[in-house]
Order: sequence, then C-alpha cells, then structure tokens
Amino acid sequence: MKYYNRQRAYRYRLELALELILNRMTGNDAVTSSSGDLSREDAEAFEKILELIPEINAYKKSTAQHIRKTAMLKGFTGLREYSEYLYRDSKERQYLHDNLTLKGTSFFRGDEWNDFEKYCLSALKSRKTVKSWCAGCSSGEEVYSLAMAMAVHIPETSFSVLATDYDEAMLALCELGTYPKRRLKEIPVRYRKYVTKTIGEIGISKELKSKIMIKKLDLLKDEYPKGFDLILCRNVIKFFSPEIRPSVQSKLAASLNAGGYLFLSADGNHNTHEIIGDPDKMHLTRINGKSIYQKV
Repeated sequence: MKYYNRQRAYRYRLELALELILNRMTGNDAVTSSSGDLSREDAEAFEKILELIPEINAYKKSTAQHIRKTAMLKGFTGLREYSEYLYRDSKERQYLHDNLTLKGTSFFRGDEWNDFEKYCLSALKSRKTVKSWCAGCSSGEEVYSLAMAMAVHIPETSFSVLATDYDEAMLALCELGTYPKRRLKEIPVRYRKYVTKTIGEIGISKELKSKIMIKKLDLLKDEYPKGFDLILCRNVIKFFSPEIRPSVQSKLAASLNAGGYLFLSADGNHNTHEIIGDPDKMHLTRINGKSIYQKV
C-alpha cells in the first residue's frame, strides 16, 4: 500500500515549520512537563480535551502545551475556545488525535548506536537472514539508519525492515525518504554511499529502500507481528505513560525470536531505556549499554 501523498507530506512539513516559528516567537523551545504549568482555565479545558479524545490518555500529559500551540496556530484564543470547537467538529478531533504523534527524530540518534553495531550487528553477522521491525517509525530516519547499518555491517546477510506507525502522514514521509540537505551531517561518512543528493535535499538510495516494507500499525490497538530477530522502538516509546509502557514492552518482547534483540530509546528525560516490571518474565537480559536487551 502506498502512503506517500505529496499534498499530505507538504502539509506536514509546513506544520513542522510553523511549530518551530511559534516556538521561537514565544521563547518556548521545550514542551512543558505537565498540565500544571497551564492557567486554571487552560488546565480545565485540557482535561475536557482528554475526555473528548480518550485514546491520548495513553500518551503522556506533556502534550498540554502541544495542544495549546495547535490551538494558537489555528487562530483560537486559548484551550477553552479550542475545546468548545472540538466538541462540535469531529474532523478536528481526528486531526488533533493524529497531530499528537508529532515526533522529533534524527538519523543515528543517540550514543547507543556504537554499542548496537558492536554487540548486536556483529552477533547477527553469522545469520543468513535477519528480519527486523522499526516500531513507531515516525518520518523514517530511524528506519533508514537501521538499514544503512545492516547493509554495511552484515553485507552477506539478507535482511528486511518492517516500518510501522499509526500516523499515515508520518508513513508518507517515511516512504518518500527525502530530507533537508542539512540532515546529511547526522549520517556518518561510512554510510553516505546509500544517500542521494539533489539541490537542497538528500534522499535514500533505491537499493536500500527496496529492503523496507511500510505498514500502518497502532501499538495500542493492533496485534503485533511475530518472528523478529531485531526490534527498534525508540521514537514512540517515550510518548507512552508509565502505566501503558509495560504492556507495550512485553508485547514487543513476545514478538522477538529467541536470541533476538530489542533496542529501546535511551532518552534520559523519560528513562525509556528501562524495562518496567520484571525483564526476566519477558525473557530479556540487558547487554552492554543502557538500552539494548536480548531475548534468552
């Protein structure tokens, strides 16, 4: 199924740009940690929005400021006015639901990639095939980082990457595989042979994109696919509340083959590299590094 739609991708890029502009205008470069930083009126309106869209209760309530920015971008005076509009307009509720999955990411994000290459990919080198899954793939940077790393470190191994997200706008950007030229600096030189260059943009080679299968999947609702040697869940995991995260982590572990690897985010602000609960019950053991587990 094709998810790329030029108008949708353009709209999403425009929203990203507007978000950055608004951050600079307001001097607010970071999302506030809780709804407690809002005025009483906005806090009450925020709770009403959570009632209107119950699915987002599974995500952290740090979304309060994000919702307020969305309201400002659309011309509303505050969350109360926006919440009243949401009551009347089901399309806007769906738009906000989708927009809350806006996730910042980058190529080879975090220092753990060195450990991942050293301990995971070196161990997978002896296998004839490697089946991998990037769960919550966002706009594709993590997917293509993984594919580049496998192409370089396990060149004799046949590999595939399943890229999933529940936001079709993100899947469209992932499928497009085109990024601003400034993003090239995020990609180590040894991997750049898989990058194409045009005026103002970089892209991903057809050879590498042929290894990727893109699919819509909601980690909160849908059945998880099985039989993977490697799973990355590093973008979306920090958006889940501590109450939801153990269930997600347990189901990810169940999707791994014995001896497979689970590579989580090492975002220190959210401790998302930690398995909540008992890793032994998930048959997981941590290997070298903060955020990499192996199924035993």
